[in-house]
Amino acid sequence: SGDSKPEAGANGQASASDASMDTDKPQPSAESSDSKAAASTTPKDASNGANGSAESEAKPAGKSSQELMAASTRQATLAFKKLTTGLSSENSRLLKSFLALITKELANPSNEVREAAKACLAILVDVTKCNVTALLLPFRDRLLGPIFGKPLRALPHNMQIGNIDAITYCLSLDPPFLEINEELLRLLSEALALADAEDQALVNHPAQVRSNTVSLTHLRHVCIRMLTAAMVRPEFSDSKNTPTRARIISVFFKSLYHKSVEVVDAANDGLKQVLLQQQKLPRDLLQTGLRPILLNLSDYKRLTVASLDGLARLLQLLTNYFKVEVGRKLLDHMQQWANPQLLQAASEKSVEDMHEIKILVAILQVFHLLPSTAGVLLDDLVGSVVNLEVHLCRRESSPFRKPLFKFLNRYPTESVVYFIKRIDSPHYMRIFTHALNSPECGPLRDALVTQTPALIDLLREFCAKATSFSSGSKNSESADAEDGSDSMA
Repeated sequence: SGDSKPEAGANGQASASDASMDTDKPQPSAESSDSKAAASTTPKDASNGANGSAESEAKPAGKSSQELMAASTRQATLAFKKLTTGLSSENSRLLKSFLALITKELANPSNEVREAAKACLAILVDVTKCNVTALLLPFRDRLLGPIFGKPLRALPHNMQIGNIDAITYCLSLDPPFLEINEELLRLLSEALALADAEDQALVNHPAQVRSNTVSLTHLRHVCIRMLTAAMVRPEFSDSKNTPTRARIISVFFKSLYHKSVEVVDAANDGLKQVLLQQQKLPRDLLQTGLRPILLNLSDYKRLTVASLDGLARLLQLLTNYFKVEVGRKLLDHMQQWANPQLLQAASEKSVEDMHEIKILVAILQVFHLLPSTAGVLLDDLVGSVVNLEVHLCRRESSPFRKPLFKFLNRYPTESVVYFIKRIDSPHYMRIFTHALNSPECGPLRDALVTQTPALIDLLREFCAKATSFSSGSKNSESADAEDGSDSMA
C-alpha cells in the first residue's frame, strides 16, 4: 500500500519517478476556489426550506461534529412531526407505512428496486417539501440495523452491493443522516478491504472468477463510491482518520489501472474529490500511486491503451506534479512504434483496428494534457505526425490528426506562427488547413486572425517573388528567341 516510501534508485523506480514527476509542487489549481469551498461546505439546515425557522439554527462556530449531528437530527425530527401533524390520521399512517417499506428497500439486492425506492423518495420530497433526511430519520434503525448487524463478507455479492449502495446514498444526504461512528468506520474498513482485494480473493474458488466478473466489478465500483462519499464528509477529515484516508487514496490510485471503465471512472472521481479537499498529497503516497504508470513509461513495449488512458486521467488531475520530460519520453516511444515497414503494410488495411495504431493514437491523446511548458514539443510532435502520415499514406482520414488538433488548440498562437513559417511545405500545410476547417479548432482560427499582418507580409513577399519569376521567364524567352534567330542566320 502507500505507507512505505520507495528507496532511491531501487530497480530504477525512484529515479524514473523523479524524472517524470515533481512531488514538491502544490496541487494544481485547475478547479476554481468556489469548487474547493463547495467541497468543504458544512451540512445545510435539516428542514431545507420546510421549516421557516431553520435559518436561526445555522451551524454555530466551534461546535463538534457530534453536536452538529444532534442539532441536525432534532431539526429533521421536528420537520417530520410538523409534516405528519398536518395530515389526517389515516394519511399519516399510510405515509409512515410507505416510508417504512421504501426505507428498507434502499438496501435491496436488486439495483432496479433500489433506484425505484430513491425515485419514490424524490417524489415525496417534491410533494411534502420535506427533505429526505427528515423522511428517513424515524426509520433509520430499520435500515441500518441489518446492514451493521452482519459483516459484509458473510453476505452474497448482491446483498453486499445493496448494503453498500444504501450507505453511499445515506452518506450523500444533506442534512447529514449518518454519523461517522465506530459502526460506520468498521463498514468502511470492510469496503476498503473489498476494493483493495484481487478478484480471486472475493470468491470461494478461483474458478468462480469468470462467472462472477459482472458482480465483482459492480461490487468494486460501489465500494469506491461509498469510500468517496465518506471522504467528502467534513468530519471524516479528523486527524484520527488520517491512516484510513491514506489507505483509501492508495486504493483510488490502484483502481485507476483496473480493466473496467466503470471502476476507473469511480476511482477518478474519488481522487478528484480528494484533491478538492487537500492542497497537496503526501509525497510517499503520490510516488506509490504513480509508480505503476511511470514504470510502464520506461519501456515502449510495456505501453498499452489502458495504461496510456490512465496516464491521461492522472495528468488531468495532477498536471503540475508531472514534468515535460514525460512528453519527450512518449515521443521516443512513438519512434519505436512507428515502424516504416509496418505503417506501409497498414496503408492497405483498415488502420483503426490495428494494435500499433491504437497505441500511437493513445500516445498522441496525452500531449494536450501535459504541463503548460509542453509547447516546446510542438516541432517534434508535428514532425512525428507528418512522418507517420507519409508512411501510412493517409491525409484527412489520418487517425492522428484529432489528437494533434487538441495539442494545437492548447497553444494556438505558437501553432499558427509555426505553420506560417512552413507555408512552403505541402505536408505541413495540409495539416494546418485541415485544422482550420475543423469545427473543434476555434482557438486556432482566432489565433490566425491575430496574425493578419504576418499573412499580408507573406502575400506581398509571394507576389514579389511571382513578379520577379515572371519577369525572369520573359527575359529568358527573349534571349532564347534571339539565339534562335542568330543560329538560323
